[in-house]
Amino acid sequence: VDVYATWCGPCKLIAPMLSRIAQRLGCEARVCKLDSDAEPDLSSELRVAGLPTLLFFAEGREVHRLEGVPGNEDALAAIVREHLGVEV
Repeated sequence: VDVYATWCGPCKLIAPMLSRIAQRLGCEARVCKLDSDAEPDLSSELRVAGLPTLLFFAEGREVHRLEGVPGNEDALAAIVREHLGVEV
């Protein structure tokens, strides 16, 4: 889950990376977006403290959380592989 806000500069930087990763994942995993301004209660329930925040879930459980922008797309792909066990 990509937790973002429309005014967030770093969120705009990560968006194209996530889009490419989502295409490469195909049906192995799903990338969802959550606008923290439009859904403040859900953002609070998920304990989002900063933007962007990427939440990784496997079998309904949060398995990893990343706040901020990863170094590059390869670093993000490595996180997906490590925590979700899918090849990107």
